[in-house]
Amino acid sequence: MKLFYQSVAPLGENSVWDNYEKALIEHISWVKRPETEVEVKGVKVMIPQATEYVYLEYLNVCQILETGIKVEKNGYDGFILGCLTDPGHDILRSVLDIPVVFASETSMHLACLIGRKFGFVARTERTADRISANIRDYGLLERAVPSTFLDISFETLSRSYEDPTIVLNRFLEKCKELIAQGADVIIPGCGVLNGLLALNKVSSHHGAVILDTIGSSVKVAEVMVELKEKVSLTVSRRGVYSSPNREVMEQAKKALMKIYGG
Repeated sequence: MKLFYQSVAPLGENSVWDNYEKALIEHISWVKRPETEVEVKGVKVMIPQATEYVYLEYLNVCQILETGIKVEKNGYDGFILGCLTDPGHDILRSVLDIPVVFASETSMHLACLIGRKFGFVARTERTADRISANIRDYGLLERAVPSTFLDISFETLSRSYEDPTIVLNRFLEKCKELIAQGADVIIPGCGVLNGLLALNKVSSHHGAVILDTIGSSVKVAEVMVELKEKVSLTVSRRGVYSSPNREVMEQAKKALMKIYGG
């Protein structure tokens, strides 16, 4: 089984992300089955604030989508998107035939299996708003408490791999807020944050589970690939995830390239 793990950090492109990349690869290697191959890649261009604004997210999704299409053509069995705002959710599901696992959606549904109420600790206020919109769209408002956030930059978060004390303490304080509202499962609202928590073995707080979004996504992807192989469980092509004809897709891309270039 071959899986592709897509990070929205520019892994390999900027040394500030080296510690996160190392921790991410090591954690995935520990979680996955011995026979499963997982390729971990970041984006070529990190678009600032792409997790906070719809237009910037759209630009970011373009490169993620092209990667997903190439991954499927190259024979990968599943595609994992590690960003907790689930960018390109409907588009990727509608275009790719291999299982597509989104970290946030997956974590929400797993949280419903192990607790009654979940809550997110996001990176920024706008990221929290994006996640809250997804909770609504996934039909899980009744199972969630309002999201909270750390108010921290990606760069500061990545550097916390050298000294995690301040970020971890702030995260645990936010966990207390969610627990006070009734949350019994806490979901880190950023893949970089989740990597830091996994690296420092932070998996619970005052009895509430802190869900590992990275590990959970990898394991669910393995199961989804097996379900497709064993019982023909695939994405529904009725409704939102109906897929355009490949020829029509290529024609549309060529028409737009004539106008915008590229």
